[in-house]
Amino acid sequence: MNVRIMALVALVCAAVAAGHAHAVQTVTFANLTRNGVAISGPVFVANGDRVKFDASLVANGASNPPGTAGLGLCLEYKRSAAGDPAIGNLLQTGLVADGVPTALNNCDKAGAAAVAGADFMVVKGWVALSGGWPNVALPVKLYDAQFTLTATPAGPMRIGFGASTAAAGQTFATNGPLLLCGKPMVTLTRNANGSESGAGASITAAFPANGLTTLVTISAMPVMDGLAEGSETVTLTVAAGNGNYAGVGNIASGSIADSAPPPAVVEYLDTADFPDSPGGHFFYSSDPAEQAAVDAGAAGQFHRTGREFLTGGTAPVCRFYGSLAPGPNSHFFTVDIAECDALKAAQITPAPATVQQWNYERIEYFSTPAIAAANGARSCPPNTQPLYRAYNNAFPPSGPRNPWDSNHRFTPVQADIAAMVDLGWRDEGIAFCTAQ
Repeated sequence: MNVRIMALVALVCAAVAAGHAHAVQTVTFANLTRNGVAISGPVFVANGDRVKFDASLVANGASNPPGTAGLGLCLEYKRSAAGDPAIGNLLQTGLVADGVPTALNNCDKAGAAAVAGADFMVVKGWVALSGGWPNVALPVKLYDAQFTLTATPAGPMRIGFGASTAAAGQTFATNGPLLLCGKPMVTLTRNANGSESGAGASITAAFPANGLTTLVTISAMPVMDGLAEGSETVTLTVAAGNGNYAGVGNIASGSIADSAPPPAVVEYLDTADFPDSPGGHFFYSSDPAEQAAVDAGAAGQFHRTGREFLTGGTAPVCRFYGSLAPGPNSHFFTVDIAECDALKAAQITPAPATVQQWNYERIEYFSTPAIAAANGARSCPPNTQPLYRAYNNAFPPSGPRNPWDSNHRFTPVQADIAAMVDLGWRDEGIAFCTAQ
């Protein structure tokens, strides 16, 4: 039996930054734990996990103390996934409203933003008519709340604070919402024999006695979303066996890393240094250091066009450069492995002084090849978009070469290609596919 572990992880949580205005009443999430272990957001959870935090008042108007007259604090959440919170250690000073779970409404006072996806709330209110609530040095704990998840979130779920009332002249602020994401789900596929059990972050494979299995593979495949959330680990436990499997019982692990947001490829154009080339010369870079150098004028009079596209994929994009002389004084990029290898094979070392050639520089970034149909039409896989290519016809399909160096434009916008065709360039269709 051949077993393949396929880990599909859609990590879509991302930290939300909140700005604070002057003269605010600010309540923040503090002492965050999951199942009793201290963590930081975003939080990866599954059905049954316990998420606990303190509601901490850290600012309360212009002075501290005496502070303001009071606050109506809303705790907002999605009831079907989070369940109702257990609230404890409630601050009794000035307490006038000890609400119970109810449908969400009227929690947008003093500039509070509605928590996306929330449909229920618990409101706790405090007041001191003479002012100065809570009349102690801040920060002060208003209460602690614990949610026991009744379902694993299918997407990002938010728990946040709002205000049903606030002190006169004050705005409300928070460091939330707190984002909860479902833990990675692992599925196991198999052929006709053997049995598997388990779900979530661990799964167990049991093999038949005296079977023929010699290979167990874990394949981790994060879903690209352009966000940075850290990493998760998938573990495959191979059950102890007999016969051919005597003494197996080992544990194999695979890491799923959702890395930093993919860098953007920046498009540059230089018409001043390439006056003979119709439309000028285009250049592309995914390297922030190189982009800074080009912006500073290190490569001539290239300037940003405003066009960008994302890196990200499984196939390397090869980068080639000609030369100042004999040329071509231009760069070329390809995700086609065969084309990359062919250009490498044609490269003469040392570079000839009178013959133009493309010289391999490096893998510039990773992207996704286009899908070619039987009729030659090209398209892009799901979650990607086409990157079109145009050529400036330095070497036209027929007739003598033109008096300018070869150059290509890569763009996700078809109108850009049409504009280049109007200048005499050749539309070369979809070059490859970029992340959306």
